[in-house]
Amino acid sequence: TLAGGPGTFGTIFKIDINSKTPPTILKSFGTNGSVTDPGYQPNSLIQAADGSFYFTNGVGIYQLIVDPATGASTVVTLFTFPLDPKTLLLTNGSGSTSLLQASDGNLYMPMNTAPQTAQGGGTQGAIGRLNPSTSPPVFDSVMRFATDGSQGNPPFSILTEVAAGGFDGH
Repeated sequence: TLAGGPGTFGTIFKIDINSKTPPTILKSFGTNGSVTDPGYQPNSLIQAADGSFYFTNGVGIYQLIVDPATGASTVVTLFTFPLDPKTLLLTNGSGSTSLLQASDGNLYMPMNTAPQTAQGGGTQGAIGRLNPSTSPPVFDSVMRFATDGSQGNPPFSILTEVAAGGFDGH
């Protein structure tokens, strides 16, 4: 959930579709004093081939690790979309809205803002890629949509990997 839950800043939960029990909260996001939990207001979630959960909240990409024995969860920040303090540019873009793990093992995401090189730029959006298996994880932008809008802008859907290589989206 994007908001609400015990911490009021969203939850990640699981549901047993074969029972009528309430959802089990895997992670509740909140604040501790003036510090907000990393990954607050999650807006996407996937379970990857390695069994881990990955999610984004538009400002970063995170991994949720759940201990199967205790149910305790830990959020690991894999990448945050930095705002350059001198130029106030989002040099890697931002606003990821969903995730897909492709057959190459990388996580791909549509982004509302493409990497910016000038104030007001990047509004056409982009497709980003994160390699979660490197340490630290490596992020790059693999495609920027045309600035004139001829390719549409910005992407705001779940990507689908197609057999011929590449992705479909809208």
